[in-house]
Amino acid sequence: MVAGQADEPAVDRYKHLLEALDLPVELADALVDWMDADVNVRFPDGAEDQTYLLLQPAYRTSNQPLADVSELRVIRGYEPEVIEVLRPHVIALPGPTPININTATATVLRSLAPQLSEMDGANLVSARAAAAEEAFVDVGAFLALPEMAGKQPPPDAAAVSVSSEWFVFEGQANVGQASARLATLLHRSSQGVDVIQRRREFVPLPEAE
Repeated sequence: MVAGQADEPAVDRYKHLLEALDLPVELADALVDWMDADVNVRFPDGAEDQTYLLLQPAYRTSNQPLADVSELRVIRGYEPEVIEVLRPHVIALPGPTPININTATATVLRSLAPQLSEMDGANLVSARAAAAEEAFVDVGAFLALPEMAGKQPPPDAAAVSVSSEWFVFEGQANVGQASARLATLLHRSSQGVDVIQRRREFVPLPEAE
């Protein structure tokens, strides 16, 4: 989102990701409508308040970016099995963030341009491993790879980076018959590292057979 409106290049990248995961691209429209500031239904598969107010219980769209990936469960089309497929490749952050080409999964790298195949994603990861110190030192070298060069529209250089500002620290503790999981979202800047969000989840441990 940019000033409450859809960032169309980012929407296109999300659609590429959905395609790479064999998920319906129509899911993108419902997600945009959930986060954008207006009440206009996005064509052709969006969903605004009038869709959710017919449910029991009824609720309205958030009209703001997701605070956590788990919020997807209340958006039309995002069934548990869909979220399970998406979860390893997505995260909810406070604002637009470039994709770190040195840590992104092959599937996420495929979202950067249209019609990148599974083999293309694997080749991009292999090229990363073959780069100096097993990482790209600049975006230009990545965008010049055969899999990325010549794409129309061309990949957005501003959408990628060779480093990260956001990190998730995860820990788990087992106590008796329960497990406590803690995920902490950290932001690194020139001023230091700040804790942005902590999330705790309690789940029962499976019984021993």
